[in-house]
Amino acid sequence: MTGGTERAKRINRELASLAEERGYAFGLGSQRPMLKDEAATESYAVRDVRANVLLLGNVGLVQASSSRASA
Repeated sequence: MTGGTERAKRINRELASLAEERGYAFGLGSQRPMLKDEAATESYAVRDVRANVLLLGNVGLVQASSSRASA
């Protein structure tokens, strides 16, 4: 999965669709851009088009720790 741009959003939706149709898990790429720019979140969203695909997240421990500390 990619993210951060409108093109990435289209790619992610297509990949999620293929993964769900074939019964594969779908791994998110680095979600660091979402921590830096909330607007990037939209480009990662696939649940609205593929509710049953298994999504695996990729948030580094350092980023998760620092985002919690600033919350």
